[in-house]
Parts: sequence; structure tokens; C-alpha cells
Amino acid sequence: MRSQNWSDVLKLLAMMILGGDKSPEEESRIFQDTALSLKEEIYPELTLTREMAKDWLDEHRKNITRSMSSLYFDTTATELLSNLSILPNKQDIVLYMIKITLSASDTSHNEERIRDKASEIWQSPMKAAV
Repeated sequence: MRSQNWSDVLKLLAMMILGGDKSPEEESRIFQDTALSLKEEIYPELTLTREMAKDWLDEHRKNITRSMSSLYFDTTATELLSNLSILPNKQDIVLYMIKITLSASDTSHNEERIRDKASEIWQSPMKAAV
């Protein structure tokens, strides 16, 4: 996996977590937990610590939150998912993110929106994660 692919994965993950009714601290904790679990699953050779994940989210939170508005959501999700279309395990990555975020937070509905967008872009139905 290239570093740009990992960055796109982190952006999708943040889009799934942000925007609910959780505090920024809780969103950050969920993001850190999920990013570290996801790293172990799909990119184990990557060096990523809790602090690095927190710093990444802090640095990108404003732009990601803006990209989640109804005006930009489809464009952003399409761009990220298109970038990830070259990965052989792309569906597993998205489904894994959905499973983890749903177990951590049931307040955001972005998981379903991203899953539906992935099905559309990759022209392959994606089963529900739960």
C-alpha cells in the first residue's frame, strides 16, 4: 500500500467517525483506536502510534469536516474511493472500517453513505457490515 492510499483510508475513516454527537475528544479516541486496529489489519509494516493518529486527525479535522457537508460529501467520497479502487482488498478495508466505527459509535450515518458510494463506484454490491 502506498502512503497516499493510507492517507485516503484515514480520510474515509475520519468521515465515518466525525459528524455525530460525540465530543471532539471522543471522536479522537475512536479515530485513534480504529486507525491503530485498521493499521494492524491492512498495513502492519506502517509505523503508527496513538499520538501520531491524534496529530493526523487534529491536522485534518477542519478540512474533513468541511468535506462532509452535503455540498462536498459525494465528491470527496467519490474521489477517495476512486483512489482506493486499485487496491485488491478495497471492499474489506471499507467493511472493516464500518464494523469498527459502528461498534464504537452508533451516532453517525456516514458509514452507510460511504458503503453505498463504494458499491456504486466499484460496481460491486457491498454487504452490510453488521
